Amino acid sequence: MKLTPSHYYLVLLVTTVLIVIGVALTSFVISEQDRPISRPRDIPAERLVRQDDTLLTVNVAESSNCKNKGVLLTEAQLLALPQYEFTTLHEWSAVAETFRGPLLEDILDLACKGATTFILKALNDYSVMIDFTELKQYKPIVAHSINGERLSVRDKGPLWVMVDHDKYNIHQKNLSALMIWQLFDITILSTDEAL
Repeated sequence: MKLTPSHYYLVLLVTTVLIVIGVALTSFVISEQDRPISRPRDIPAERLVRQDDTLLTVNVAESSNCKNKGVLLTEAQLLALPQYEFTTLHEWSAVAETFRGPLLEDILDLACKGATTFILKALNDYSVMIDFTELKQYKPIVAHSINGERLSVRDKGPLWVMVDHDKYNIHQKNLSALMIWQLFDITILSTDEAL
């Protein structure tokens, strides 16, 4: 049998598909503990000394008018904050789910009161810039639990920014991009705090 150029292309295509599947399967079996946490490029390394038990980093950009440099929060520290809980239907589930966690505003206030603009970053490299003057009215929480179970990295954890969609009629607003899951880092860019 004589091989034609189309045979070579077919072999190349099949090989490429097998490599992609192999990489995907390898990535899938990485445990939560082995998952790398990337460092934001705009924050100096000395300001981001993460400890093993750090769950959330809240940085303050040098360009902000905040006097603090940020905080590293452990799970225990997040759980020590006032906790809020609501049950809501949202676009990522066919049934209403119960979310529990501290207010995003309370977490921001630990690093710098009056945060107005900040970036939320996820383990999956998704990030979104937030104008808190618009989002604050919906009292978003940083959920650590859903339906009484701690969120895992494989299930949109360790933290998920969530709003009570039903209470605030979020279904009619375009806010889904702000409901970031796998949250691990917040960088405050600006505040209304006086210099």
